[in-house]
Formats: sequence, structure tokens, C-alpha cells
Amino acid sequence: MLLAMRAVKRRPCPETMVWAGLMGLESGDLELARQMLDQVRQLGGDPFGETEWLAMQIAYRDPEQRVPDLARELEGRRDLSPVVSQKVQLELMWAALREGDGNEARRRAEYLLKVDDVPDAHMGLWALATMDGNERAAKAQYERARLPKARKMYMEAYCRTLMRDFEGAGRLQAQLQELDPSLAESTKRWLKEEG
Repeated sequence: MLLAMRAVKRRPCPETMVWAGLMGLESGDLELARQMLDQVRQLGGDPFGETEWLAMQIAYRDPEQRVPDLARELEGRRDLSPVVSQKVQLELMWAALREGDGNEARRRAEYLLKVDDVPDAHMGLWALATMDGNERAAKAQYERARLPKARKMYMEAYCRTLMRDFEGAGRLQAQLQELDPSLAESTKRWLKEEG
């Protein structure tokens, strides 16, 4: 963290502050990340939209924040970077799925897929097709979600958690323990939070 703070002192610009905030998050220092976000917002002049990326990353780790609320706040912005814009749409798709609004979740997933081949959007459509009992469409969406095996299992477990299929998510969590313990731990956390 010392290196990050030296960089901010030498070059107090949005890019350096965002980088320091992200480094703070990686080292578990949520307070430093929040301080850097506040400083970037005060400084202004972030041409690359990195401020919002830092805000999203903080929201993922901050138990006091709700990611869907931040996504709704950012949704109307037209100055977001493509990566942040995609993340906002994904979070709103997941929120709609969690809230049982299949039409909204489908609309957002289809929008994302018009822009780019987003594997998580395919997983959202897989979940919707699974809930609708459309095995053929579910299989097609699952195959279109080109992800490494552990990541795909992780996303399936996440979808199953949102679908309230805690038993299925639990089985995947157990399998993930062998492949990727950190993803298994995240799945365990979702099961605890949602179940």
C-alpha cells in the first residue's frame, strides 16, 4: 500500500487514485478504497470512466452498499466506459432475476447480447429457460456461455441460488471445492445470504 500512496502523492490524478483504490481493495483495505474514490470525485476530470469502475468494485465488497442500487444510479449515464456499462446491465439483469421479473431479466440479457457475446448474459437466459421448463433453450444458452469449467459452474451455482434452487447450488459448491476453492467460498457465501 505504501507504493500506491507514494504514486498518489507524486501524481495526484484520477487514474493513479483509482489504481490506489483498487490496490487497497485487493489488500482488503476498504477504507483506503473509499478515500481514493472520494478524492477522485472531488478532483473530477476522469476521462476514462475509471471512477465508476472503482465504485462498482467497492460496492461488491462493502456490506453497507447494494450493487443493484449503484447500478440503477449509473444506468442513465451515457459517459460510462463500455466495461462499466456492461457491468451495470449485468447487475440489473441479476437483480431482475432475483426479484422474479423474468421479462426484465430477459430484456437486459438480450440487450447485452446485441452489443457483445457476454457469457453471463447467456447464463441469465439459461436460468430463465430452466425456470420456464424449456430444456432445449436452456441447453442452447448453457452451451453458448463460453466460460472455463470452474467459472461456468460458479455462474450456474449463482443462477441456481437466484432461482432458489439451493440444493443444486450446494452440489455445485461441493464440486467447486475441488476445482477452485475461492469460487466455492463465494458460492457458500451466496447460499448463506440468499438461503
